[in-house]
Amino acid sequence: MAKARTRDDEGSSISTQRSDERVSTNAVNDAPDPERISARAYELYLARGGSDGQDWDDWLAAERELSDSERR
Repeated sequence: MAKARTRDDEGSSISTQRSDERVSTNAVNDAPDPERISARAYELYLARGGSDGQDWDDWLAAERELSDSERR
């Protein structure tokens, strides 16, 4: 595939990547809503018995679950 050059507002080249490797500009919009992630992470926290210290694990698991369910 041909390479596409990305330019900033001043016309300077800032990156080069193959056109088939481009990330969707809607990738951020495709992410689950943070409020839904938070609610699911809290459910996971409660399911674990409410023990502290795994907040990031709960958040990432919730984010992954919701992302997977939205893709189906």
